[in-house]
Amino acid sequence: MSEDLSYICTVIRKIINIVLIILGVYFGIKLAIFYMPFLIAFVISLIIEPAIRFFMNKTESVAARLKYINKFYNNIYNSICNNNWSSYMGNSFINIRINKFIANA
Repeated sequence: MSEDLSYICTVIRKIINIVLIILGVYFGIKLAIFYMPFLIAFVISLIIEPAIRFFMNKTESVAARLKYINKFYNNIYNSICNNNWSSYMGNSFINIRINKFIANA
């Protein structure tokens, strides 16, 4: 009788192992399909990273000049939108008087 019980336990254990393996393979394929675009993007980014670093080093001085030009035009744009002319005209006494005159008009 004990041999039959141990045989049944081993059969049940093997069935559970087979079911777990099948479920693992099924969910593994589902997850692989879900993560495949991210894996492809990661590989592409690893491939083109040296080229990006090269161009960033070559255009560093141009980017610094463009930063100041963009800052200047952004300052003028914000001043026009907010009716705050002193931000690019300076904060002298005359400019403050002009700003008060413009604000009261």
